[in-house]
Amino acid sequence: MPIGSALAQNGEGKWMDLVFWESMEDAQAAAEEIMKLEAAQTAFRVIDEQTMEFHHFKPISRFP
Repeated sequence: MPIGSALAQNGEGKWMDLVFWESMEDAQAAAEEIMKLEAAQTAFRVIDEQTMEFHHFKPISRFP
């Protein structure tokens, strides 16, 4: 389960869904599992795949 998340949009209409996980392993497992869900496939069909990017980052600092 994620430990936090945020959805953001910039002034150019680009979106970012930022999800915080306990570990990189949890994040990678979730990325694999989401692709198996029919509901996710339905949502992804309305997104231009050429503009979609997935990234995994390790935090170097945290803010309260």
